[in-house]
Amino acid sequence: MGHAATALYDVVFAETELATDAPWLTVRLRYKPPEGSERAVERALPVGRESLASSGDALPADYRFAVAAAGFAEVLRASPYAKHWTLGRVAELAASVDDGSEDRRELVELTARARALGVL
Repeated sequence: MGHAATALYDVVFAETELATDAPWLTVRLRYKPPEGSERAVERALPVGRESLASSGDALPADYRFAVAAAGFAEVLRASPYAKHWTLGRVAELAASVDDGSEDRRELVELTARARALGVL
């Protein structure tokens, strides 16, 4: 059985007009299939306007969970990247994707504990 990984990137576009019909960026992946193949697979995935979600609620639950976990970590370490995040916002996002699984339930509980302790 393979593993899943989620990478979060903050992409800031230059202040120029972006073409609506051309890819805005290309994500390049290199990985080995879980079946034990020695050869790595490389893929280039173009990302354009059609790839953008209309809202955060339209994003997959796994992605929203990863964003909540990353946001929680950034808030706890008082990161400048989290200046617009609060534990309340993290807790709300974590609760919105809580499906009862151990990892998701734990994140919801940790955010509640941090809030009760008055962390940031």
